[in-house]
Amino acid sequence: MIVKKSKKPAKTPKATTARPKNWQDAIRLHLGKAPGVDAIFVATENGTVHVYSIVKEIREKYYKGLLEQEAVIEKAFPEVSFDFHTRAHQGRKPSESGPLFSELVYLR
Repeated sequence: MIVKKSKKPAKTPKATTARPKNWQDAIRLHLGKAPGVDAIFVATENGTVHVYSIVKEIREKYYKGLLEQEAVIEKAFPEVSFDFHTRAHQGRKPSESGPLFSELVYLR
């Protein structure tokens, strides 16, 4: 009796994570993953980047995902001073729910 050796399936390469090239891309990439985030606005004032995550309503279940993603951004760009905020759009269009003089950078 001849025993044939079976071939092992070829290993698939590990998926590489997307690497943001700047903090703006990092905000879109990471905060866009957070559950409940419908839009993100950014405003820069006195060297600090204010990031406004717009959610349907302020709920504790949204905060854990947001805090994790905010920490990833701060770790990736330690030279940038971030100030993260969460706002509810309260039934308004998320694209119109950011503060005055801020720029919409992400819309779900």
